[in-house]
Amino acid sequence: MFSHHAAIKKIAAAVSALEHRSPDAIADWIYNCHSSKELIDEGLSERPELSLFETGWSGGKATHFVVEPLFLLDHPAERCRLWVLPSDA
Repeated sequence: MFSHHAAIKKIAAAVSALEHRSPDAIADWIYNCHSSKELIDEGLSERPELSLFETGWSGGKATHFVVEPLFLLDHPAERCRLWVLPSDA
């Protein structure tokens, strides 16, 4: 079961290791944390899995996508394969 609080703690722990800061300090910077199901359900991309990477929208279409995603998954290979920078999405 997805928990926003647990996800924020996991993200903060990973980023804190990269930034040499405490997880509590990093957690304050994390917002708009959603499950993949929420992102896919709310996304506008023609391919639902690309909704995971949407960051901007205009005219009912996804117009911007994340440039450098950070995958914090047990098995990230599937999501890594899906990540593309679509030019016509």
